[in-house]
Amino acid sequence: MAAGVAPENLTWISALAGLVMVAALAALAERRWGAPAAAVAGVFAAAVPLSIVYGHRVVSDAACLAGLALVLLLLDRWWDARPSRTLAMLTVVTIVATLSFNYRLLPALLPIVLVLGWLTWWYRRHDLPPRAPIGRLGLLCLVPTVAIVGTYMLLVGAAAVGLPHLPALLSRQFIRSGAESALPFAFPDFYVRTLWEFGGPTLLLAGGGLVACLWSWRRLDPLAAIAIGSMVGTLLFFSAAHDKAPRAIVACVPFAALVIARGVTLLRSPALQWTVALTLCGTCLVTGWTESSFARDASGTAQAGRWLAAHPGPIVTTRGPVYVAYTEQRWDVVAGLDPGHRIVTPAGDSTIESLRHDGARWVVVDAHALLMSASPIFAQLLGCGRPAAEFNDPADWSRLQFLEDADSQHVGYDAVLLKREQILRASQGREVIRIYDLYAAGTASCG
Repeated sequence: MAAGVAPENLTWISALAGLVMVAALAALAERRWGAPAAAVAGVFAAAVPLSIVYGHRVVSDAACLAGLALVLLLLDRWWDARPSRTLAMLTVVTIVATLSFNYRLLPALLPIVLVLGWLTWWYRRHDLPPRAPIGRLGLLCLVPTVAIVGTYMLLVGAAAVGLPHLPALLSRQFIRSGAESALPFAFPDFYVRTLWEFGGPTLLLAGGGLVACLWSWRRLDPLAAIAIGSMVGTLLFFSAAHDKAPRAIVACVPFAALVIARGVTLLRSPALQWTVALTLCGTCLVTGWTESSFARDASGTAQAGRWLAAHPGPIVTTRGPVYVAYTEQRWDVVAGLDPGHRIVTPAGDSTIESLRHDGARWVVVDAHALLMSASPIFAQLLGCGRPAAEFNDPADWSRLQFLEDADSQHVGYDAVLLKREQILRASQGREVIRIYDLYAAGTASCG
């Protein structure tokens, strides 16, 4: 999972979590469907994340994916017989720990919790597992999506009868890509393009596995039904909730690995199963590496963070939490952030002179600031200032990085790519992080 990722984005914890996820999914697939399924599930889970990028990089959610894979492995044990007290406690602890890593996994874990609740009630009076209602298990995983779509319908109905509108800040969360009214989902091309842009050909294999499973629905088992429902439900929920689509894709990886693995084993011939499994494994490894060029691009964030840590002074940036990770080497929860590296957030009407008056020293002008900030000072410094330091940063200027911010900007993919071209032109084609000193001669002519 961690191969090909820039060193500054990789820690031993994320690498270990990736190995845990791969091992858990392979063990689960082998236990339920055999060796060909284990090979496909393990290789797919290991290779696909290489081509998916968002926010803090895929490795930042490695622990969440490992936790989700372990939850599925433990859930499968519940279908064998009445669970022991140890298994039940371990399952609860794993679910709680996974949610503590990332609350965004709640829509994916909620249906699993409901299934576990139903099995707990069943085993109160039975020793053997219940007969699995495959269709109902799949539909149960769509409950969170149905709930959020119902919210949209209530908003549309409220607007139709003239009820007061939601506050602007809340209403914004229910309007996609500049639309004038609440829309539960984007157009179909949004999903196709998102899967292709962020997942590449490898992730589209999940679509083939889904079709194969639906074609042989009556032959499925409870694990396959939950994997199918969770994969579809998670993607639809996060896209309807207007979270970043690549983040939703990452949450779908363990489910997609199981769906593809089950699709392979639906073939009746063992020789044919191995042929297809080895072909898919080769495809995943090749495309996972070739499509992960963004993850291997050099990132200047770490260099810029270390430079700021070595040069005290209030910092003007749109990525405060990122740079604080470098400037706060010994953060005291009681004392708070180091005043020598405090973060200054510019307002829409801020000027260079007003920032100097507020005591700001360093201004970080990067791709994120030029795209996301409403303040004109970043573009102003880009045009008239001379930076005190520069760091190459092709990763954060990449095409995919801008695509992932499309939802945050509430614009479509084409619109955000047009903004990228404009910003890159203003930057004279240089993909760098610039740090300006407001008290040096390099910014004296900027006002």
